[in-house]
Amino acid sequence: KPLLKLAYKKARKQFAEDNMPKVMNYWNHVLWSDETKKKWFGSDGVQHVCDAL
Repeated sequence: KPLLKLAYKKARKQFAEDNMPKVMNYWNHVLWSDETKKKWFGSDGVQHVCDAL
């Protein structure tokens, strides 16, 4: 028994084809930059110090 029926596959394909121009239009209006800083794991070098009063 297939996990996805043929009707579901056709419906998903039709949905993707119908929405493709919307998606492409969205990505054409995104401003791309190579200067974005992302911290995926661990510390980025910033240290916080607490001083006991």
